[in-house]
Amino acid sequence: MAYNTGDTSIVHLQVGDQVFITTMGVLNTSPVLAAKFSQRWNPYAASISTDNAASGEESKPQKLFLDADPDSFRYILDFLRHNQTPLIWDAKQGFDMIKYASVYHMACYYGLNDLARWIRDQKYEDLITQPFRDFCLTAL
Repeated sequence: MAYNTGDTSIVHLQVGDQVFITTMGVLNTSPVLAAKFSQRWNPYAASISTDNAASGEESKPQKLFLDADPDSFRYILDFLRHNQTPLIWDAKQGFDMIKYASVYHMACYYGLNDLARWIRDQKYEDLITQPFRDFCLTAL
């Protein structure tokens, strides 16, 4: 199935108690999100985007909801937007393995196999070199 990643219609996506603003094209880069917000799974999806066009009004942003952890979903959204892998690390605590586990499970669920594999293979460790870690610790 081909997804319309060029769709620039604005979406207000409420994830848990936070609202993220993005485009349908960004959401469509995930096969699961594309399907979830398509007319195939959601018969009201087509009417959401066409209601304004039919009335001649300027297009209003779509309002969608996901029941998910917004703190973890923001890393998913960054990956969808920029293909950016998450760095969840600070000098005192190191890597946040609980957060990585949460992002990993979301990546698997949303069909983001490259991100899931990157986390599973612990490639995030390659982002922080020992000299950088030493510098951060001495700067504290």
